Amino acid sequence: MVGGLLKEGMNEKDWRNIAESEIWQLPQNEEGVLPVLQLSYQCLPPHLKRCFVFCSLFPKDHRFYEDDLVWLWMAEGYVDQANNMEMEDTGSRYFLDLVNRSFFQEAHWESTYVMHDLIHDLAQFISEGEFCRIDDDESKEIPNTTRHLSATLTDGTKLMELSCYDKLRTLEINSKSFWFDFRVKSPLFIQFEKLKNIRVLILQNYGLRELPEKIGGLIHLRYLDISYNNYIRRLPESLCGLYNLRVLDLLFCELQSLPHGMSKLINLMHLIVEDKIISEINDVGKLTSLQKLCSFKVLKDQGHEVAQLGSLKQLHGQLRITNLENVESKQEASKANLNNKQYLEKLVLEWTSDDGNELIMSKEVLEGLQPHQALKRLTIRGYTGVRSPSWLQAQLLANLITLGLKNCKAWEDISCIGQLPNLKKLSVKGMPAVKQISHGLSTESKFLPNLEELVLENMVALEELPSLGQLPCLKVLRIDQMSTMTKVGHGFFGYRDQGKCFPCLEELRFNGMPKWEEWSWADGRELFPCLRKLQIAKCPRLKRMPPLPPSLKSLSLCQVGLTEVPRLWEEIDGSSSSMIVSELKIYSLEEIKLVDIPECEELPYLGQLPSLKVLRIEGMPQ
Repeated sequence: MVGGLLKEGMNEKDWRNIAESEIWQLPQNEEGVLPVLQLSYQCLPPHLKRCFVFCSLFPKDHRFYEDDLVWLWMAEGYVDQANNMEMEDTGSRYFLDLVNRSFFQEAHWESTYVMHDLIHDLAQFISEGEFCRIDDDESKEIPNTTRHLSATLTDGTKLMELSCYDKLRTLEINSKSFWFDFRVKSPLFIQFEKLKNIRVLILQNYGLRELPEKIGGLIHLRYLDISYNNYIRRLPESLCGLYNLRVLDLLFCELQSLPHGMSKLINLMHLIVEDKIISEINDVGKLTSLQKLCSFKVLKDQGHEVAQLGSLKQLHGQLRITNLENVESKQEASKANLNNKQYLEKLVLEWTSDDGNELIMSKEVLEGLQPHQALKRLTIRGYTGVRSPSWLQAQLLANLITLGLKNCKAWEDISCIGQLPNLKKLSVKGMPAVKQISHGLSTESKFLPNLEELVLENMVALEELPSLGQLPCLKVLRIDQMSTMTKVGHGFFGYRDQGKCFPCLEELRFNGMPKWEEWSWADGRELFPCLRKLQIAKCPRLKRMPPLPPSLKSLSLCQVGLTEVPRLWEEIDGSSSSMIVSELKIYSLEEIKLVDIPECEELPYLGQLPSLKVLRIEGMPQ
């Protein structure tokens, strides 16, 4: 910890003062706190001291999530408002400073952190008098000076006593175990009218049936967590009067609906609840501080128009907009102001109806839903237009790394996707009007130079696969449910006469292609040099395929029409085992599955595959 302290911008004088400090001569105190740890705390700036001491409320070995802890610090007023910086970003900087000074350690479990036992002892030692933790089986007295209390209690009488501490700013009530015995439905024995100064209230996993109406009197409350209370079905309307509330955690509460006045919570930043519940909030646009809105259902009813999204400029993470058939014009769609939502990373635009009356208008609506150029992931589902929106291009979506086009039945031309320079994952499913995408997936290096994963599925009008063999970064290719495709030609590998085809491809799958008969390739070219997994299924007319690459680890052939499986192994099935080992060196194959290949009459010799672990052969009557 001293190393972490000394690297924090200290000068020579600071180093000398630490080296000559009398604290090195002090013995370990009665609480077991080492003097050097006290020195590390004393050298913290005031804002970090407050944040560190607050952690004494939690038990030893507690797993800290950065976001949760920052929200709590903000609720307590520990995070200063910095110029040109969001308060949460400032809080995250505080947390990182404490990590760098070794007050927290990574737990290597879902991005959590822990505090060493000795550091926790230090926090409890410093916080004594203002912070307190008690348990049912302890006779510990709560000092009158306590402002922050964490209690593990199930006795209603003791809960009543907590109401006497009217200067509390934090109250956390825990159950004995993570999963409370839900056969015991606990009434809440707390006189809220006496807790006027509460800012943080945590009643997680306490078996609550309801919150009392008097909770609306906690006018300073900024953080309310009642998650994991499975018996709660409704919340009191008085909750909507908590105008200072910033965080409301309702995770795993079996709520049937939210109070009608939720839009009054104008300072609410984080509402943690199921998507289907949050999408029902009327006038959600009034929650201008809201940072997370996973789902928004567009209705024609007042208070649920797409324009409600216009004022939500702080949205982070993911936003899914459904029922876009209820938007009637480009002008109406543009009121969502998606191009101003710079913090959104993922956007899903979804039509749930393909009524012919909306075919013309949906193109205009999609034009009005242009996202911010910082967007990283985009999915368009159920779009009923024929053409691509003008904003689906490199200049406007240069940061896009994932694109999904799904069930857009009339969309014909998707060539624009080939211009997206940083795209890594592309999924095109259920696009029956697309006849070719070769213009969008050119062999030229400027087209999709960073694409790593490609899925093409259920595209009945697509007669031939595009030229994919020269995509330099492609690692995963899945071709599914191409019911009309009859051949995979030379163009699939690329039109160059020499060089490697699919130089980085590791996984290749063909599935559900009942009319596929012909697979052509050019001899003399190196095919799939890095391929590790090959799967071909439900292709009953396929008679032949290219030779296997030495890199292959897994081969699965199911319901195919191959008659000459030995030809796959023609180059390795020589007259002597030395040819197998020395020339082709297929040491890597670990799994072979040959299932339902009724026309196959002979298998190759498999005895010289030293890495083989799984061999499955069935449904081969010949």
